[in-house]
Amino acid sequence: MKRKRRALLRGVALMIVNPEGAILLLQELEAKPDLGKYVGIYSIPMETIEEGEDEQEALARLIAEELGGLPVEVEPEYRGLYWIAPYARASLYVGRTKTNRLPIGPQKLGEVDGYQWVSPKKALEFWVRRGVREMLADYIGGRSGVTRRYCRPVASKN
Repeated sequence: MKRKRRALLRGVALMIVNPEGAILLLQELEAKPDLGKYVGIYSIPMETIEEGEDEQEALARLIAEELGGLPVEVEPEYRGLYWIAPYARASLYVGRTKTNRLPIGPQKLGEVDGYQWVSPKKALEFWVRRGVREMLADYIGGRSGVTRRYCRPVASKN
């Protein structure tokens, strides 16, 4: 019997940097274990690209839906491509904000919360969603144009 192949899931990830060089982490309130996402795990903002949408439109939607009006300027070039599952990849972008305030709250209630500014090196100590560890390491190392065909799986805390 032939196994049905899953459709490719494309997404965007946004490393938001404040004036002190800290990055924005948030906590996930929904679980998608096949994507390394568990309730309570930390992540940088990520969003799935919807049908008919390009990466820039998905980034704009991510900012509107998950960041509650936080002013963010996104660099035009993506930093890397990360396969967070065999059928799912995310393009990493870097955004900068001129404020230290935290997002007011997500428009998509119940999906994310627990916003905080953390140094990139300190963020490596957190329980982070699949792919985020590699994104952080590449950002800290100043690497750009990276393709990570494999991101280390994350275990549930249960």
